[in-house]
Parts: sequence; C-alpha cells; structure tokens
Amino acid sequence: MSTTDRETTPPATSVDGSIVITRVFDAPRERVFKAWTEPERFVRWWGPNGFTTPFCTMDVRPGGVLRYCMRSPQGQDFWGRGVYREIVAPERIVYTDTFSDQDGHPVPPTHYGMSADFPPETLVTLTFAAHAGKTTLTLQFSVGSAPASEREMCRQGWAESLDRLDESLAQEQTARGAKSEALAQLFEAKAREAAAVLAKLSDADWKKVTEAEKWTVGVTAHHLAGTLEAVAGIVTTVVSGPSLGNAFSAAFGQDFTGAMLDEMNATHAKEHANCTRAETIALLERGAAAAAAVVRGLSDDQLAKSGTVFADAPPMTVEQLVIGGLITHIDEHLGSIRKTVGH
Repeated sequence: MSTTDRETTPPATSVDGSIVITRVFDAPRERVFKAWTEPERFVRWWGPNGFTTPFCTMDVRPGGVLRYCMRSPQGQDFWGRGVYREIVAPERIVYTDTFSDQDGHPVPPTHYGMSADFPPETLVTLTFAAHAGKTTLTLQFSVGSAPASEREMCRQGWAESLDRLDESLAQEQTARGAKSEALAQLFEAKAREAAAVLAKLSDADWKKVTEAEKWTVGVTAHHLAGTLEAVAGIVTTVVSGPSLGNAFSAAFGQDFTGAMLDEMNATHAKEHANCTRAETIALLERGAAAAAAVVRGLSDDQLAKSGTVFADAPPMTVEQLVIGGLITHIDEHLGSIRKTVGH
C-alpha cells in the first residue's frame, strides 16, 4: 500500500525556470529526511522507473559532496555529482547537481545526450514540513533556460523518483515490525501491571521504605514512572545519531556518567518526597504511552544500532537500552515495591 496521499501539485515553472513539485508522505519528517541523507536508503528509490542506483556516497554537510550513478533499464550509466549548500535537519536541504564521469569530474550535459541549452549546473532545494505524523515535501529544481521538452523530462523523472520514494517508505514501514512490536507489547504489559499494583497500595504502603532503593514506596514508584519518557528520549537520541554521552558533553561541556545519574536520582527523591499515588499513576501511564510509541516505531536496523549512554560504561544497542531502561527497569522497581508492601 502506498504511504503517500498522492497530493501532487501541478509542476510550476517560475521565472527562473524552476520545476516545483509538492508531495505529502504518510511518514514522519525525520524518516523522509533520512531517505535523502542516508545512502543505504537513498539507493532504494533514486531514479525514474526502471532505473537502479548501484553507487552512492554522501558527505551531508555544507560543502560536502554527493556522488551517485543511475543505471537505466538498458544498462547505461548516468553519473552525477552535487555539492551541499545548506543542511538544516530535518527541515531543509539545498544542493547543486551536475553530470559527471565515473571519477566524479563534471562533464557537459551533452555528454549524456542533453541539449547544449541545458544548464551545466542545476540547483535542488528540498523543504520538509511536518504535520500530524505526515510530511509535506516541496522540491524545487532549477533548470534555467532548458528547452520545454527537457524540462518536462526532468519533471517526469522527479515525479517517478518521488513515486519510488513513496513505495520505499511503505516497504520500510512494513518491515518495521515483529521485534519492535513484541518489545512494545511486553513493555506495555509491564506498565499496566505496575499501574495495577500502585492503584491497590494503601496510604501506609505508600510511606514504607524500600530495602533496595532506601526510598519510600511513593518515591520509588514516582522514579519508575518518571524515567519512562526520559529513556524513550535517550533511545530517540541514540537512533538519530550521536550518543547521549556525546550530546550531553556538547551541551554542558562534560561527560554524562553513572555518578551523575545517581546524583540526579537523589535530587528526584527529595523533590518528590510528597508525590501522590494519583499523580504517579498518571505519570506512569503518560510515560508508558510515549515510550511504547517510540519502541513500536523502531526498525530492526535501529534496534541493532549502538551508542554510548554513560561515558564510564561501554556502548549498548538500542534493543539493550529498551530492555534494560524500560522493561527491566519496571521489573526491578516493581519487585522492590512488592517486597516492601508484601504483595
């Protein structure tokens, strides 16, 4: 099934000879952006119908170079080269596009059968707008004074490429599934179990002190609930690129360590010493919903991705982070609460 609404505006030719195409994809903006910036995704859809992309390299930063080869159904290779001018993730990409030879040296458009009036360098501008889980992609392709027939050929080529992008996103969505869904369901079951246990606690139970954490049951429960959305954010950070440790270091000028986490937990215990059962259960349900959505959206490749969470600990995979930070985390603290209250 298609992931796009097929909302394609008629191509518009502006005063500078640009072609403008707008598409709405039923996929998050970050995922559509990655389809343009990760070579392993790009090669799945790039090119008109029947074309393949046997080669692609990307250095996605201003001044970085994009190189690719499109192979026609007849086996002819068309090499291209671009230079990125703007990268604003996940909102905007601007890059130049020229024909090249296999070694990346620019060649005139006539080398591949285009007319002498086709511009030696074109400009591609992409904007990605998010709305309700979907992405509006606006593509502007500046072709200067190219003949009308070649402008139409370019428009058709872009339209077919975007059709293939649509299909690739649909296949990717279908591929997401068995493992992440199983993890999400297991996590949701653990969260429901925790909420049920907390709902049955008496006021006296809430004030008892746990042997493991040395906190009251209420603080332990609030800690359990409050970490779920935070762990989901860590998962998203690791999946999107830099590890949490690297991101923390860049923002605060120091590494994120286990000792710092202990200090944060101690502060949390003091700040929420008087938390109520109702607010804690609400926090648990809200955090569980957010975390389950993140887990459910992970692909197998993303689950296998690794990152450093603590500067003083080895890297872990996203799957390990999900299991340890969400599922096992509930088991440990809920077990401690049950042991303390006797049920």
